[in-house]
Amino acid sequence: ILLPKFTLRRAVFQCVFAMPDPTFAFSGNTIEFLVAAPGPVQKNTALELLLASGDVRIASYVAGRPKDKANSLQADRVEVSSAADSAGQLGPRLIVASGHVAGVNYDPVAGQPGQLAAQKLTSQELTIELADKSQAQTQAAQGAGAADGIVQAAQVGSFKPQRISATGGVNIELDQPAAPGRPAEPVRATAWRLEANVPAGTVRLDSQVAGRPVGPGSGQAVAAQAARLEQGANQISGQTILLDKGAGTIEIPGPGAFTFVQAAENGQPATPAHVVWNTRMNYSSQTGEALFAGPVQVSMLGNPNQESSLSAKMLYVSGLPANDLSGGASRPKQPSQAKIRAEGQVVAENK
Repeated sequence: ILLPKFTLRRAVFQCVFAMPDPTFAFSGNTIEFLVAAPGPVQKNTALELLLASGDVRIASYVAGRPKDKANSLQADRVEVSSAADSAGQLGPRLIVASGHVAGVNYDPVAGQPGQLAAQKLTSQELTIELADKSQAQTQAAQGAGAADGIVQAAQVGSFKPQRISATGGVNIELDQPAAPGRPAEPVRATAWRLEANVPAGTVRLDSQVAGRPVGPGSGQAVAAQAARLEQGANQISGQTILLDKGAGTIEIPGPGAFTFVQAAENGQPATPAHVVWNTRMNYSSQTGEALFAGPVQVSMLGNPNQESSLSAKMLYVSGLPANDLSGGASRPKQPSQAKIRAEGQVVAENK
């Protein structure tokens, strides 16, 4: 019997499946493949679409690391679609994960052989736009800081992300190992929506809009919840937080709050300070300087039962404690006493 030559285009498997590999593992309850047929440019068959659902788990193993330290992505549903690159070759371009999304990525700790730092991300939906091979080869190596850690937490295997978007209860935790002069304090970020431009080294965190329903069909409005970035006692929050890795800056274009602790010096205890503003805030981790546009209100706690407050239209602060919140070239993490300069309708009060 002579059978006609054919090319498989589509296959659907409805069962608990697993595709293990020495470096890669993929499992779920249902999986669908769509295969692109060979053509003038694409000589071989290539995966055009992969759709998996039902407790989907993807793991990428690194040689020499324990299996429980695999970079991984877990979700209720994962879709991987392909597109042609500049040479006409088909390759993965977009990953969309939805429903209880959890991503974990592990990176070696500089100067500490065998130690790994975890970057974790959870959300309801995660979209990753991938680079083609030519773009991936030209991407610069990633470094330390919140902006890089957020990108790495969303990375899947060896795929190189170009843009990352996450929505719905975004939570990020980035391990920051102990270093001379500072304890091990993770960087944490919370937001309703996250946008990251990997080549540009920028990350945007947006708060939940006031009155927005909790979920589809919920009908229940919620109060606005600020986007937040924190490490230890240092905390920044606002409607929108902009991180720039290259410049090592944090910008909040709108109202927000900043809490930091001035280091103990000359026998004086550490002093917590809380700044609230209405217009904008610009902070540089490289210089330890911040600008607050107001009206601005500052409160500082000194000795027991002693509180100082300051209000002004504009506030300039230098000598802020160094941290890993914004990334970029960081200063030595040495104790420093913050200096404040206020301008415009300045009112100071001690209680």
